[in-house]
Parts: sequence; structure tokens; C-alpha cells
Amino acid sequence: MKKTAWIYPFNTWYLQTQLTREELAQALQSDCFLSDEGYRSERKDQSFYGRISAFDFQLETIRNKETLAPFAHGEFRGVGRDMYVVLRCGAFQHRRIWAIAIAFLGLILVASLSAPAGNVQHALGIVCAAFAGLLIWRGLDYQKRLHSNLQHFLNLFKASTIQREQVPEVLFR
Repeated sequence: MKKTAWIYPFNTWYLQTQLTREELAQALQSDCFLSDEGYRSERKDQSFYGRISAFDFQLETIRNKETLAPFAHGEFRGVGRDMYVVLRCGAFQHRRIWAIAIAFLGLILVASLSAPAGNVQHALGIVCAAFAGLLIWRGLDYQKRLHSNLQHFLNLFKASTIQREQVPEVLFR
């Protein structure tokens, strides 16, 4: 399994399955505690909450027993029993949140380095170090969750991983 650098905590996998769109959506629905389809009062082993349709999904992890990536987005592509799932997981819900966090860190770093020596520079340095530590911790924590996250979706969809080149090109137009 390919790992990304901890500084860029996002991954995309391509899965192939013999389940139909409806079966894929139903498998996800059974693993969701709260979704656009409704609320379940008993929360047994559900792992996610979010939006699910026969075409795509956006989920956030709520399960603590099994380490899963905080956010998962995906699309169901294909027809009949020749289905492909484009699965995107991340430590943040959107890449733009991560980009804003990195830009904010850079801004604090520049402000810290250009501030006159004294209390302000030390305070900005502490804020910069704390924020960088938070981003590093989030990235490393995400890396620990990669394997179990992929395994969870492979089991849920009864799928196998494939390379991007193995997905028919017509599905990406």
C-alpha cells in the first residue's frame, strides 16, 4: 500500500467490486449511524455518519474501536455488477482546509521571524510551534489509520484494490 507523506494526509484508492450501486449504497447505509436516510437510535457497530446515495458518499468517522480515517469521500462508477469505487480518505474534510492551515502556519512563522525580539516574538514562536505540532500529530495519526481504513472498505464492499490505469477510461469522462 502506497503511503503519502505525513505533511499531505490524503489518499485515493480505486476499488473494484461485483456489487451493484444499490448494494454498495446499502452496505454503507448499514454501517452509518446517522445519514440523510435517517437516524438509528441503537448504535451497535456503525462506523460513520454522513451523506450516501447510489452515486457517491461523504462520510465522517465516529467509530473508536477500529482506527479509521476521519473523513471518507467516494464515487461509485460503472454499470451493473462491474463497479468501481473511487475512495478518497483524509485527515481533514477538504484539501482546502489543509491548505489554509499550512498557509496560516506560514503566516505565523513569517510574523514570528519579522517581529522585534522580545515577548511578541516568543509568543508567536510558541503559537507557531504548537500549530505545527498539531498538524504533524494529525498527519502521523492519519498514517497509522491507513491500513485499517482501506481494509474496512474492502470488506464492506467485497472489493479489491486496483491501479488507476485499470479503471476504464470512459468512466472518467
